[in-house]
Amino acid sequence: MGPGWKRPKNEKGLRGLFQEFLKTIGFSAFADRRPAGFMVPLGNYIPSPAHEGTVLIGDAGGFAGPILGEGIFYAHRTAELAAHAVERHLTCAAPLAETYTTLLRHRLIPELRAERVLRDFVYGCLDARMQVPLAAFMRATNTRVIDAVQGSRSFRGFWRDNDLHSAVW
Repeated sequence: MGPGWKRPKNEKGLRGLFQEFLKTIGFSAFADRRPAGFMVPLGNYIPSPAHEGTVLIGDAGGFAGPILGEGIFYAHRTAELAAHAVERHLTCAAPLAETYTTLLRHRLIPELRAERVLRDFVYGCLDARMQVPLAAFMRATNTRVIDAVQGSRSFRGFWRDNDLHSAVW
């Protein structure tokens, strides 16, 4: 890929590729249906995802990993924090929305922010074709970035973070 290299144009478009995929896996009957979906919010969470007796968890609250769009960890973790807030509301009359958003602010939001900073750096380097600083960063952090993506380290300084995975109780 030299300096004059250009990305090949996708002649079929996303819909055409999806229809081809459906036919390839034996779902031709569905190839003519209009696909429906929603973009996954990569790190663009709702700051106050609670109102009265309702809390939003996982993708509904915008909790998806900013780098890869992974949502299972964030869905589980926000559900756990929401369950704790509901339990505190029912047993101690703690305000549900305030308890939930406080838990998110202390236990999850800092991690999402740190991952978003890393995402902006990585994708910014890739977009600007600045592979040298990105390669140097990856060498300097060794496997810590990979560990963070896999969930065994925090994106905040790449240290092991017990608060990120520990029970709230």
